[in-house]
Amino acid sequence: MEVLKVLEDTLVPNIEKIISAGEKSEGNTPPEALVFYLKMAGDYYRYLSEIVVKEGYDKKAEEKYKKGTGLAEEHLLATHPIRLGLALNFSVCYYEILKNPQAACDMAKKAFDAAISKLDVRLI
Repeated sequence: MEVLKVLEDTLVPNIEKIISAGEKSEGNTPPEALVFYLKMAGDYYRYLSEIVVKEGYDKKAEEKYKKGTGLAEEHLLATHPIRLGLALNFSVCYYEILKNPQAACDMAKKAFDAAISKLDVRLI
């Protein structure tokens, strides 16, 4: 729970302020960092929803993953590792937590197809 508090009270709001001000931080771009933090928050809520079923953690996980996915699609390349990791984890959430296997498969396929279309694959 302490990790979620740091994510939601400090890291995510600070990056959102940087993005809204149009600034860049050292290393990662602000959207990349924000997608990563939202993925991390979604992951923690997903883990909590496996332990404490009736607290609404499943919906919080879905909310964080959705927000991260929207930002990832807008700001990160389809082949970016954080975007791909987010898609994988969100599809696991759909399948195991939200009990929606069709949405899980659709999300995974969409991420795979988007990434594979950007790769320059040449057969030797």
